[in-house]
Amino acid sequence: MGINALAETGSTLTDDCLLVDGVVIAQEGDPATWGLAGETIGTIDTNFGLNNAGDVLFGNNANGTAPTTADDYIVYYSGGSFASLAKEGDSVTTWLPSIVGGTAGTWDDTMDSCRLLNDGTPQWRASGIDGLTTGTTANDSVWVLGNGSAIQEGVDVPTGQAAGGVETWNVFDLDNIYVSGDGTVQLAQGDLYGATTSDDVVTLNGTVIVQEGVVLAGSSYAEPVDASGIVEAWLDRGSNFYVRGNNDVTETDWVYRNGVVVADSAGASEVVPGSGEFWSDAAFSACFFAFDGNVNGAYILGGVTSAATTNDGVLVYDDGTGNRVVVCREGDPVDLDGNGLFDDDRFINIFGNDDAKLLDDGSVVFVASLKNAVGTAQSNGLFRMTPKLSLIHI
Repeated sequence: MGINALAETGSTLTDDCLLVDGVVIAQEGDPATWGLAGETIGTIDTNFGLNNAGDVLFGNNANGTAPTTADDYIVYYSGGSFASLAKEGDSVTTWLPSIVGGTAGTWDDTMDSCRLLNDGTPQWRASGIDGLTTGTTANDSVWVLGNGSAIQEGVDVPTGQAAGGVETWNVFDLDNIYVSGDGTVQLAQGDLYGATTSDDVVTLNGTVIVQEGVVLAGSSYAEPVDASGIVEAWLDRGSNFYVRGNNDVTETDWVYRNGVVVADSAGASEVVPGSGEFWSDAAFSACFFAFDGNVNGAYILGGVTSAATTNDGVLVYDDGTGNRVVVCREGDPVDLDGNGLFDDDRFINIFGNDDAKLLDDGSVVFVASLKNAVGTAQSNGLFRMTPKLSLIHI
């Protein structure tokens, strides 16, 4: 498990840490051993790649001796050692020998959204590539696939566009490109060239599965996806895809998993079947704030419900067949000191957006803030809980 967190070091120049299985592998302010002499680790990108071997790929803006035009890196960590794979100002041809726009291109300072396959193949997003002969912006954004190829702005055309459209990619959204561990499944969110009323899309293996201005495929909705209505996309460890967003006119919020709407805020979608509690966007306009799944087909949903505002935020576990249980709810007590008693005057307050993960053993790891009994915010924490074992199938 990998975590990016801020430590109480007393300085914002040394507090950013990257941990793998509880061990700090990189900390802001430490020597950037992959860079120039005297360079130190800067702010660590929160979205990093981690594979089954424990290798890590992350973006970093180092501090120190390098000029600011050459201090951004894509860094690979394996076996206790670091290596720079790409550096701002260096040629792109090492990774992209056939990039459209010629061989004079150099990496700019926007390299992020790192992903790492189980075989060690690195992938990342790079925008604003300098020196291409096709112009400053026409083809300068790419999703580096790590095998000498890339999906490139202004070049590659996703299939399945509405009305037979053939627009090329324009922008890959920050931290919204994903790939399965074996590299066979690719999910991307971004914009196409063309009309701004239909340019926002999510693609699966190069085919559009959700498009702004188009009715969600396989749904019973009459309204199309709203303008800028695609909120978040995700690919879990079992290669199941998720998208959440909202529709035009009714503003119904939904969660779309593997081509099926599994929850929405229209008023008839129960949080747990038979509970009489429904997903609702009355208190939180987006309604949903998290989702994830595991290799066994189970998944979790985070969202806001029709309950009282003091306890309407929930994390829900679904075993993959529709059997559901609330894992944790806003207002639940927390045993802060681990003595087995809820005597610490601490309660779950607000769950973090997309800060929840479902492990293969059925346990849920999540970030939430805490409050006291009178509702005053107190602190933040990382928690792990397991739903009722009767609902877990592994």
